Amino acid sequence: MIKRKWDWFAVKLIYETIVSGEPNPLKRDKNYEEKLKCYEESIMLVRAQLFNHAYKIA
Repeated sequence: MIKRKWDWFAVKLIYETIVSGEPNPLKRDKNYEEKLKCYEESIMLVRAQLFNHAYKIA
C-alpha cells in the first residue's frame, strides 16, 4: 500500500433553492414571479489525499 501525502483542495459547491407555494398577497409586488430559483456558490477548502477523496468530503 502506497501512503500518499495530504494536500489542500479547493472544492466549489453550487446549491440551488427552488421557492414555491402561495405568498402572502399583501407582500407581493410588481416583481413577483410564480417560480423563483436562488443559487449560492461557495468554495470549501479541504485536505485530502486525492482529488476524488476531496470530492467525497465536499
